Amino acid sequence: MMRNLWNQAYETSNGIKVENAGYLKRILVPKQESTDGQVIDEHEELVLVQTGLYSYPDPEGNLITLRYVADENGFQPEGEHLPLPPA
Repeated sequence: MMRNLWNQAYETSNGIKVENAGYLKRILVPKQESTDGQVIDEHEELVLVQTGLYSYPDPEGNLITLRYVADENGFQPEGEHLPLPPA
C-alpha cells in the first residue's frame, strides 16, 4: 500500500518551482552475508520513497525541469537537459 506521508509544493517569484512527496514502502531484503561473515536472513524493511520535480528558467529563458524518484534503488533523475547514458 502506498500512503503519502507528505506533499510539498512552492514556486518563487523568479520562476523556480518545487514539488515533492514522500511515502514508506515495504521491501523484501534477500538473505545476505555481512563483511564479517554474519548471515542476515531474508527480511522485510520499510524504505522512504521520495518523488518530485524542480524547475527553473535558465539564463536564456528556457525552462529546465528535473523529475526524480529516490528509493531503494537510489536517486533516479530524469530531464531533457541531462546526458543519456551509453547504450
